[in-house]
Amino acid sequence: MKLLVDGGRRAGDRYATQLLHDEPNARAVLFDLAAGQAVPPHESSSTVLVQVLAGSGAMRSDSGEAEVGVGATIVYAPGEVHSMEAGEGGLRFLAVLTPAPR
Repeated sequence: MKLLVDGGRRAGDRYATQLLHDEPNARAVLFDLAAGQAVPPHESSSTVLVQVLAGSGAMRSDSGEAEVGVGATIVYAPGEVHSMEAGEGGLRFLAVLTPAPR
């Protein structure tokens, strides 16, 4: 068992991230975005599973857009361009990438 500490609070104009776990088969990253902040479009060679922990916002990809809130789960396929934007109350989510990109 490995206890992953909750942290990664945002500071300033840039959203905050905290690497919680990283090994060849999986990477877990905590994101914390203030209202209106965005993670710009990007892609990963991994499958990316996103679980919304707090707040709300928009998850976007080549295949569409979804307004999400606490409890929403989104999965991006390898190579799928995606982005995220926080709503008025900010957005906090956990991204699990498998296998971990190298």
